[in-house]
Amino acid sequence: MSKPEFREEDYPNCVKEKKHHEEWAHIAQFFEWLNESPRRYFLARYCTKGELKQMYSEEELENEVWGVDTPIPLGKPLLSLFHEYIGVDPHELEMERRRLLDLMREMNQRAQEGVRQNGGRN
Repeated sequence: MSKPEFREEDYPNCVKEKKHHEEWAHIAQFFEWLNESPRRYFLARYCTKGELKQMYSEEELENEVWGVDTPIPLGKPLLSLFHEYIGVDPHELEMERRRLLDLMREMNQRAQEGVRQNGGRN
């Protein structure tokens, strides 16, 4: 049986996320700051009247003043936006993480077997 090994090319989404880890830390910190009192800012996107009609009832729309382009909360996790920005596929990232965990378990098991075979000596 071949020895398990880590090769970066097998985990492109994990590698890309790790490469941008420090950048994400700064961005996340900035959004935390935005959301603190008294600022309470949030990400929003512009919504057309057609989209608003799909999201709200006529009664709700009549009781509010809506412009043609109305900002609405984005409603998307910031990490998802960041992954989109750096080109990471969230589904593939999760699959790579699971494969990495399996690889680590296999490597750990082989290491433990090696210790047992050597009588606890390295």
